[in-house]
Amino acid sequence: MNAALSHSSRPHWLLWILLLLGVVACVAAALMQPAMFFVAYLEAYLLILGTVLGSMLILLIHQLTGGNWGFQIQGFLNASLATLPWLLLFHIPLLFGLDALYIWSRPDAHALLPILDRKDWYLNTPFFYVRTAIFWACWLLIGFLLRRQLKFQIRDGLRETNRSLGSWALIVSVLTMSFASVDWVMSLEPHFYSSIYGLIILTGFLISAFAWVIIAQASSPPAASAERSAEGKGTLLDLGNLLLMSVMLWAYGSFSQLILVWAGQLPDEILFYHRRFHAPWQALGWFLLLLGFALPFVLLLWRQNKKHPRTLLWIAIIALLGHWLDLIWNVQPFFEAPLMIWVSLTLLTSL
Repeated sequence: MNAALSHSSRPHWLLWILLLLGVVACVAAALMQPAMFFVAYLEAYLLILGTVLGSMLILLIHQLTGGNWGFQIQGFLNASLATLPWLLLFHIPLLFGLDALYIWSRPDAHALLPILDRKDWYLNTPFFYVRTAIFWACWLLIGFLLRRQLKFQIRDGLRETNRSLGSWALIVSVLTMSFASVDWVMSLEPHFYSSIYGLIILTGFLISAFAWVIIAQASSPPAASAERSAEGKGTLLDLGNLLLMSVMLWAYGSFSQLILVWAGQLPDEILFYHRRFHAPWQALGWFLLLLGFALPFVLLLWRQNKKHPRTLLWIAIIALLGHWLDLIWNVQPFFEAPLMIWVSLTLLTSL
């Protein structure tokens, strides 16, 4: 028995060792290149936070629509939502890197970018802090109400949803997440503006959340009874369809934004794509197109792939990698520094 206990506790020790190594690597990265550390931290943080916020959106959508697929994954979504207060603590380091990340927060910002004279009413540090506080207050409140609702549903085995909660909470969540995407990502390049940008980032959150839930569902032990096993396969099929829908919506929004900016010959907005269409970002863009859209889209078209847990798990991993590359593609090119994917990987192991 002692040997069995020692064997079962070994993975926990490995996780603690990986966490320690990740923290040491993060400190080294912060000392070597402080500016790029905050950039990589933002990317890693958005990947994790986006998964949690995407889980919130899935729960709210299910509150309105119902369906067996949502009841099957309630436990995973509830566990994801439970980490939201901790992610608030992990947001604090970003506040210390405001000057390193956002050019509009620096004292000489207006001299560097005259366009800020027209956007100063919105892009200023005090108002940025106020908006961030509002975002988090809304998310924590909705998360608390959702988890309380799920507690009763899971405890009593209810198959009912609270549409009154889902209606207003979904509207508030979509609005706050869209504005947070503008504040935390789009404002990295203050000259760029797109009314669809928040929706693109928000759709990426859904991709990340659906991919994570599929990975968790496909990796869980098979059900004992044939009936529960059939329910599991039906849930995977539904989740595969929802992931396909999210990937298609993200691709549609991204392509529409590109076409409107390029065809409209908007000089400030074209600069956003001009950076990303040249090395080293051009190669990353092709990988993003492949992993973020082409492969998941083609593979998810086949119904059999969505029924097979192992195959769907790998498709979800590909989609999750595509979303991570999308965050890097949106965040890093504005900063005059080489591509530093390794820093994001290091931070992901720590977070």
